[in-house]
Amino acid sequence: MPNYIQLQETDKVRVRYHLNYQSVDPQSPIYAGAVMYLQDQFLLEEVMNHVEDLQVPRIQNMLSILDGIEAQMVDALTRLQASKADVVTLNPNEHAQLGQQYFYWQNRLSIIMGMPINRIDLNGSGFTVNVRK
Repeated sequence: MPNYIQLQETDKVRVRYHLNYQSVDPQSPIYAGAVMYLQDQFLLEEVMNHVEDLQVPRIQNMLSILDGIEAQMVDALTRLQASKADVVTLNPNEHAQLGQQYFYWQNRLSIIMGMPINRIDLNGSGFTVNVRK
């Protein structure tokens, strides 16, 4: 029978960040003048409080991978305009490939947590929620 534990607060912050959930008080549905979509947020908080203890190292590993890929993406920003440096030819698709890897690991984290990636576009990431009358 598995034991269920609560993720550490630092890991919860990282999970929210990498799954695109807000790190604001879930009791405040209005943030910066916009109504936040909170249904999944409440579920995520509950999930993070009941994680199978043997999965915690795997979750932490995925978070480290995502942190690393994001750091590489930031580093790659300095090379976006260059195509060649001395005798080294740079990969013109580096940033896109890192983005694909990030999305892959983000999906893996989503699956292990049993929570969808938040697709609400709050930062121009290209993910949107369609609202129709």
